[in-house]
Amino acid sequence: RRLPRIGVLSTGNELTPAFGQPTKIGQGKIPDVNRPMLLTQLAAYGNCIPVDLGIVSDEDSSSISKLLDDALWSESCTENVDVLVTTGGISMGEKDVMAKVFVEGMNGKLHFGRMNMKPGKPTTFITIDRKSDQGAMRRKLIFALPGNPVSASVCTELLVRPCLDLIHDSVASDEDEESF
Repeated sequence: RRLPRIGVLSTGNELTPAFGQPTKIGQGKIPDVNRPMLLTQLAAYGNCIPVDLGIVSDEDSSSISKLLDDALWSESCTENVDVLVTTGGISMGEKDVMAKVFVEGMNGKLHFGRMNMKPGKPTTFITIDRKSDQGAMRRKLIFALPGNPVSASVCTELLVRPCLDLIHDSVASDEDEESF
């Protein structure tokens, strides 16, 4: 049995890669520290395979939907993710489009969109169900986390990790049934 694959995606026009090629960060730009931090945090859990999905601009909702649709469902992609964690684009601002992308653009079901918790108030949880080509129903889990690095890390520890533990325990104990 394989471990669930968890994609990590950062959103925002203001983001630049935090590591790698040295670049001069221009005015209005910030380094993307969330994605590398969460990839490292998730890898340390040992209950999933983290997948780096990069940075996406929050300008075009249809482009975001297409990228995420490919990451979650593409038949040509042998490395689809089972769980998706996004950071940024989930609060109340004009450019915070991720909930709309998941619910309206991808027919997701919103389970909660705000939490009475700080840090992490705008955290959102969505599921998306689709039938595979073989007719089996497949469910993808989406955790849309705030863009603040402390909020993203805390929410990953408090919400994503227990979910991954449940999936991992289910996969480990359920050898006869279809899973990830």
